[in-house]
Amino acid sequence: YEEDAACTMNISYWVLYDDLKGFMKDPNSRINCFKVIAGVQNIILYYQPFNSPISQKSKDIDFGINRINADFAWSVSLQIFFSFHDEDFKNYQTILNQFIESPDYLELKEFHLTWCEKLDNQDILKPNFTYYFILAQFWQTFSLYVKEFINSRKILMN
Repeated sequence: YEEDAACTMNISYWVLYDDLKGFMKDPNSRINCFKVIAGVQNIILYYQPFNSPISQKSKDIDFGINRINADFAWSVSLQIFFSFHDEDFKNYQTILNQFIESPDYLELKEFHLTWCEKLDNQDILKPNFTYYFILAQFWQTFSLYVKEFINSRKILMN
């Protein structure tokens, strides 16, 4: 992996953050967690910190550079997502484990990874922020999906 990737990505994230402030009505407001996650995911997909393909196959899927970085971006994004929602989900660890193992989650994850893997990383940080807003919307929808999954399981448990 790139030795200076973490530093470069951190600097790039804060440049992106400053650029996005112009889209906000109140310049003192904070960017919500979905936009933070999207920013981190965009930066990882753009810089491709892991830059050597693995000649490993799993379920007939070749893991090349884009796939490795998409998977890394997913893992980091998921960690940030659950960190932001720690209070919301703290009493539902068993249900969350069911969620992470569910076929719907695995299918959604695979779809998202495939989409991220196919992005042209040179387009990711273009000034129109298209991918940024798409990813922010994805994570907001993902949040609703997780909450709905939890609520449906709570009803079944009662």
